[in-house]
Amino acid sequence: MLTILRRLNPDWGKQDNPGLSSREDKMRRTRNWQLSVLILACLLLTPFTPKADTLHLTAVYWPPYAGPTLPEQGAAVYVIKKALSAMGHEVKVDFYGAGRASKLVGKSGSKYLGYLPVYEYQNSDFVFSKPVATSPIGLVEMKLHPLSWLEMDDLRNFTLGVGPQVLGIPEVSPWLESDKQPKREATSDLQNIRMVATARVDGAVMDMNVAEYLLKSDSLPGVSSKLQFGRRLLAEPSLFVAFQRSEEGRRWLDILNQGLNTLDTQALLNAYWRELNN
Repeated sequence: MLTILRRLNPDWGKQDNPGLSSREDKMRRTRNWQLSVLILACLLLTPFTPKADTLHLTAVYWPPYAGPTLPEQGAAVYVIKKALSAMGHEVKVDFYGAGRASKLVGKSGSKYLGYLPVYEYQNSDFVFSKPVATSPIGLVEMKLHPLSWLEMDDLRNFTLGVGPQVLGIPEVSPWLESDKQPKREATSDLQNIRMVATARVDGAVMDMNVAEYLLKSDSLPGVSSKLQFGRRLLAEPSLFVAFQRSEEGRRWLDILNQGLNTLDTQALLNAYWRELNN
């Protein structure tokens, strides 16, 4: 503190100036002292604003959580933008196919330090953020033939369509991958829904928000009136950002997590779903 005051006022702490009367010198020193204190107070009260940096992420097209033409590029991206904004930073998201999205993040020297949205799984190449969204997993079914079940084992009486996204979810993977469960694998969520609509399967295992979004889209004309999402959920896992396991990746992981801690994530998601469905 004394060093700062001496730099602001070189006369601070010196002996009286012999060229001035005692009263004049005292007044001069008082004015200088007051000016120095005022400048120091302004410096201390001025908020420190860190330089805004930009986090580069890749994303898999998976509406309504992520998509280049969605509002805010999707619900998950919206939450990430809010979290980083709270920390004084920005995010830029580029969209790629599932395989390339992760490979670009794992590539040495890549500007991309993370990708989304992903379910958490064991992979030494990535570290995972705090949850950025919740993914309710259930069954798309025919309105005229809803599936009756109490436990997952009861679903062995039905043939289910299974999309690529849900196979890695720990809460449902052991059951889905069991030979005892009749199933047909789909290459996409759209195909999964179409298999139910054409009675090739009895139900489709998928995310509720994805199913409802697709059933309202132009991609499935005439289908939404036949299908519904079942009332019971199979699981409700979270979605994350997978970060590169590097010093810079971990730095951004900490920044995002701190920002997420300042938010009511579920309230943001609820507001997003309302706006999207209006």
